[in-house]
Amino acid sequence: MHLENTVEDIIKNNHHSGTKLKVSDVVDILESQTSPYDEEERLNKIRRVQQILKIMAKDKNSVVVRSECIDDDRYIDSKYNEYCYYCEEGYKESTLIKDPVIALMITILGRVSQKILPLSYINYFEFAEEEVDSNVLNIKLKKWSEKFHIERMSWDKKEPISTPDDEDARYKIYDSLLREKCFTADYLGSAHDFTLAGKWQPKKNALIGHRYYPFGLILREHMVYLVAKSINAEYNIESPDKHFALHQFTNVEQTNINAGDGKRIFHDYIHNHIIDEPINPLRDDDDNIISINKIQLELYVSEAVAEYLEENTPYELEVEKTNWYSEKYPEKHRDGWKCFVAKDVPDTEQLRRWILSLQPHVEVLEPKDLRKYFAGVAKKSNTMYEDKLTWNEENNP
Repeated sequence: MHLENTVEDIIKNNHHSGTKLKVSDVVDILESQTSPYDEEERLNKIRRVQQILKIMAKDKNSVVVRSECIDDDRYIDSKYNEYCYYCEEGYKESTLIKDPVIALMITILGRVSQKILPLSYINYFEFAEEEVDSNVLNIKLKKWSEKFHIERMSWDKKEPISTPDDEDARYKIYDSLLREKCFTADYLGSAHDFTLAGKWQPKKNALIGHRYYPFGLILREHMVYLVAKSINAEYNIESPDKHFALHQFTNVEQTNINAGDGKRIFHDYIHNHIIDEPINPLRDDDDNIISINKIQLELYVSEAVAEYLEENTPYELEVEKTNWYSEKYPEKHRDGWKCFVAKDVPDTEQLRRWILSLQPHVEVLEPKDLRKYFAGVAKKSNTMYEDKLTWNEENNP
């Protein structure tokens, strides 16, 4: 492909995000597609790209236009960054979506992923829906999006309460993540903070005016979390990497401070199941989690729960078919109950909440520490409900 066509495609491909590119930005993208330039190669490429863009901006048949740059970076080598280039108003990316099958795929994807895409990309879903709706040649394909539904858990259907500037905050945060730049914001905070002791405690104060280094997004049901490092800008105090509920950010302001790509940090965050709140994880000197405890989980479950586990296989639990547990726990025999085993299960608060949700149809056999934990929970619950029952009997005959 000729360099002219490549440069034009770069401008078009960035149109949907509202990005206005300087000559140096275009060269950066070109360089990312090949081996790094040396100083002389980069200067020659900058001169050539500048010449191409000037010609395009003057060509009445071209969709590329230019305007004077207004951001701070234009003064870096101002000879080449005086102007920003973009597509003329009214340029439609919809011409890129003409295949009805691809349009259907984008439409379906939109139902799942709209929350984790920058707002400036959302119009792609609108273009795709228009293409699917206008497809008169394949009515069955057109109706496919009406033939499925994405269901949430029954207890998790209500959207979180957003802050007044939620959409503006989301746009700025996503754009910062896309450009790998920091942002400043006030964080109103979730109900609790995860402490070094591996416990949850009420959050006392919001984080005001902190600077955030964004690394990635996690979508869980209807909630979107931002994995980031925060720094108290006033005192330059750095916190461990955390996940933040996106809708709790307000007063977001973008900066030109580089955040880095954060690929390794984000990968480690996911790999260590940190969003599931690990129990007593191993931390480094900066209090970041570097590894978590994994256990061999043995559960003794009722017939109804056994059917659920065999169908859904959470935590890769598999039914134990050798009946060794009958010899190991002869006193545990119950008609219809089965033993399920899984190896290398992350020991997290999320795991414990899940097991608790299946009570009284699940008994933890191994590990012993986890069994002891649930014995304590059962004892507390028994005491709690005994008190309630006594009160009801005396006051509500």
